[in-house]
Amino acid sequence: MASNNFSVFSSIVSSRHSGRHFTDKPVQTSDIIEAVKVAQRAPSSFNTQPYKIILVTDPSIKEKLAEATMATNMDRVKTAPAAAVFVIDLDTVGHDLKNL
Repeated sequence: MASNNFSVFSSIVSSRHSGRHFTDKPVQTSDIIEAVKVAQRAPSSFNTQPYKIILVTDPSIKEKLAEATMATNMDRVKTAPAAAVFVIDLDTVGHDLKNL
């Protein structure tokens, strides 16, 4: 990778952050779909993308989902306009993860 390209890559990676506060305004479905498409471009072993993405926007389901998260994330899940749940697809992975 050329040094200029690495500089751009480094800048992008270094500037990333986790959202901690969310607006109560709904997110456009088209924006969510576009974000999922970008996330699906992330590299994975042999480009298998061994996961499914479940988008949760229903407040009652987000409430239940929040109960399954770490205490520090409960309010974030409840207040975010949408929550993305990444679920591994064991058939795609082809491994018995129970033995890990």
